[in-house]
Amino acid sequence: MKLVELVEAGDVAGVVRELGTLRPEQRGACAAGLTAHREAISRRANTAEVRAALFAAELGCQVTPEAAAAWLLTYRYFKVDTWTVDVLDLHPVAWRAELAARLGESATASDTVYTVTEHLVHDTGCPLPASRKFVLAWLSNRANDRERPPRVRGGVPGADLLERLRADPFTPKLVPLAVRRPGRLVFGPPVWLLEALVTLTAEGFADRDELVDNLFADLVGDPPGGAQAAAVLETLTLTPAEHARVAPARAALAEYLLGRLSADGTRMETAPFLEFLRALKCTPAENALLARAHLELLERSLPVAAHAQEVLTGLDETGLLEPAALTEACERVLLRPEKKLVRAQLSFLERSIRRDPARADRLLVDLAIAFEHRELSLQERALDLTAHHVRYAGAAALRELRTAAERLSPGLAARAGEVFGGQADLGGAGGSGGTADLGGAGGSGGTADLGGAGGSGGTADLGGAGGSSGTAVPGGARGSGGTADLGSAQDSGGAAEAAVTTAYADTLPPVPVPSPVPGPVPTATELAQEVAAVVAGDQDVVAFERALDGLVRHAHVDRAALSEALEPVMRIRPKETYDWVQADLYDVAAAVRGDEPRARVGLLHRVVHLGRTRPSSSFSLAGSLLAARLAEAMEIVESGTQPFLLAVPTLSTGALDAAVLLERISALDALGVEPAPVDLAQALLRVTPTSDDEVLRAAGALDSPAGRRLAHWLREGGLPHQDSEPKGWPHCKPPKPASQGWWTPVRPGAAIDPEFPLAAAALVGPYVGNNGLADPIRPFWVAQLPHHREELMARDYFEPRVSQTGWPRVLPLVAESGGPAGWSVHLAVAFGLLWRMDTIAVVDALLVLAAREQLDGGLLGRQLEALLNYEWPGAGRAAESLRTAAETGAYATVWAVLAAALPGLLRDTPVRGLAELLALAVECASRCGARGEITEVTATAARKGSSLLVKNARLLRDTLG
Repeated sequence: MKLVELVEAGDVAGVVRELGTLRPEQRGACAAGLTAHREAISRRANTAEVRAALFAAELGCQVTPEAAAAWLLTYRYFKVDTWTVDVLDLHPVAWRAELAARLGESATASDTVYTVTEHLVHDTGCPLPASRKFVLAWLSNRANDRERPPRVRGGVPGADLLERLRADPFTPKLVPLAVRRPGRLVFGPPVWLLEALVTLTAEGFADRDELVDNLFADLVGDPPGGAQAAAVLETLTLTPAEHARVAPARAALAEYLLGRLSADGTRMETAPFLEFLRALKCTPAENALLARAHLELLERSLPVAAHAQEVLTGLDETGLLEPAALTEACERVLLRPEKKLVRAQLSFLERSIRRDPARADRLLVDLAIAFEHRELSLQERALDLTAHHVRYAGAAALRELRTAAERLSPGLAARAGEVFGGQADLGGAGGSGGTADLGGAGGSGGTADLGGAGGSGGTADLGGAGGSSGTAVPGGARGSGGTADLGSAQDSGGAAEAAVTTAYADTLPPVPVPSPVPGPVPTATELAQEVAAVVAGDQDVVAFERALDGLVRHAHVDRAALSEALEPVMRIRPKETYDWVQADLYDVAAAVRGDEPRARVGLLHRVVHLGRTRPSSSFSLAGSLLAARLAEAMEIVESGTQPFLLAVPTLSTGALDAAVLLERISALDALGVEPAPVDLAQALLRVTPTSDDEVLRAAGALDSPAGRRLAHWLREGGLPHQDSEPKGWPHCKPPKPASQGWWTPVRPGAAIDPEFPLAAAALVGPYVGNNGLADPIRPFWVAQLPHHREELMARDYFEPRVSQTGWPRVLPLVAESGGPAGWSVHLAVAFGLLWRMDTIAVVDALLVLAAREQLDGGLLGRQLEALLNYEWPGAGRAAESLRTAAETGAYATVWAVLAAALPGLLRDTPVRGLAELLALAVECASRCGARGEITEVTATAARKGSSLLVKNARLLRDTLG
């Protein structure tokens, strides 16, 4: 075929000449061959001439307008050139006119379809296409003003878009079309299109009223993105008459936008709708009809609430907001945590009182809602404003203000008494003109004993006594006249005692009691359900231990029945993690059934060696021990030698009762079974030390190797406890860089029985560093060493190579676990108080330690001070976390921490956020009645100026005085 040869030669002119010699039916017959040739040459590099020749040949072989339109829309991005006109001219005028009509329905701003269509309109004189796409493509082409090749008709001269449109013969026809349905034209492309339409309507090319009405009809029918719509409204610049004429449409849009904002979202998600809403420029009368919707927005995210606040305050200033609605707005705003919103509301209320003193009664009561705010500075600001205008308050309003003042921080009690004609009753017992009773129960002139230790005249130490071994005891048994020491400066040397002078007792949670572990899982069906839960990710230690033991027990009795019951469990494999986790129990279940093992099971056997040689270098120490137990369980299932496991705990903490372990070993001895080594090692690590002579005698009577090891273990009291406090603490400085901000714990390691598998011995033996990753530390880590949480924290919690994502979540389990709570446990809590996430978990841990009389407030406070002074960020976050603890009723506990931290924090350059800690200290000291000077607080209070830090220091000084 000659056309193919011409295409291969890249002879465009030859292609056009050849097409001219062919009849339409002959050209149509060539189309299929050219399509096949396109597939062949598309697989190799080609010159621009070859490609142009192919396009010319294919277009020329489309013999009907329908076929030509389809081809042009398929290859719509080829470059239009003179040859395009030559090929199109092979067809009669009517054919070309019909092609223009078809292309006009799908034209875009590309250089192909629109350019061809415009050329055909000029060339044939056919009617202009009226489709929305063509109008938009026309406007875009006029904006871009692309140059056209010779003989391709279209385009107009002009320096800018408006000049070109004014000179364009298409404008009188197409601008009215654009105005008639403008939505998709102006809400998609840049707003310059609307700018052009606005100008052209002003020049008489179309009707502006029609443009405005149609734009708002489009906005209401299909609201576009907020930012684009706002730009459109800004460009349109409605006249007052137009603004009034489209009021129903604007009201509908405002209602729609308020609904979208009510769903809230991130700042980026809500910003377009806020921008759109502001651009509507609703009048106060229009906003008054939507007051309820704006009130609801006051509880949404900060930008949304700020806009609603602005609208509602504007309504009040114009007299269009009902008094009850203003009160509701104050209730919703004045207790929000964002200071910016609260300050704005307080300032607005003050302006309103100045503007109209006749409303002062109601406005002052509304303002007093802020007396209950968590932030002391905002309470003080509200009290100052109230004091400035209280002269306008009537008797009824003054009574309400005195009642509201009871919610103020006790540190502001004296000031409130001055303002309202008597010291406010903040404890519930005194009258409005009496002295504040901060504890509710104290006898006249008595002194509260908060520590539980003292009889009459005794002194209870609440965490201020000195070294890290002290124990804070807030809320124990109280004597009749003792004095509680709530946190002197200890080794800082700069503060006097801060002692309690009124009856007070912390409200702490009940001491948690570990729940007993149920007996073995009775049936294979129930066992399958428990295995499924563990495999699905249940991190409950008891569930895992019972399921692991159940697989061993039921496989020993009837492996076939167990295998059948497990069949549904095996359909979904757990996701493989970096470390070994409880969900890997799946592999033991697979071994019971004889299923094809997962790839990592081979690694389990190769690397862990059943835990008898060394821990894995690829996983954490805790994960290696777990892997060793799983591998050993698979071996037991295969051999059938051991009918049950020894290490199943008897308490939810992982602890194992000595008498129960004695019974289990005795039962195996009776069967002549030597227990698996890793199982026995985990059981010994879990067994609770006992002084029961009967248990010790019975253990000593056992003659098996396992029995003798148990007897020796119990006689020695188990593993010795190891203190992790670094040498030189607290006088040494932490290592640099300061981003570390903490001292490496001491990890000495105990001498371990050589018969211990090394995967188990590594948990407490000579420290060689943790291996691998653990993301995060999981509950089973704590349950592996239920009597040695201090060693666990020192080794694992502060191991740099162990990922700490989500680590605060384990702290409540540590607090409920056993063994001393020393330096590392407290440091973990200190870090948690500075962390952005899991505040509730950290606070729970702190309160549980306090309830168990294991929290050393002085130690924790000094650790916080050290972290903050050495550039670990988060004083504000620590204040928020400690406030959460205090508001549960643990004011004395939190004061003990703050009293130890503040001297060191105030001594040098104050850290950012220290004012918030001082505000909390005022609250806690006031609530628990702490008294006595802290030198650093007094020195800070004596500084000049009125910064928040100095003001709060003055409040604390006065409270302690």
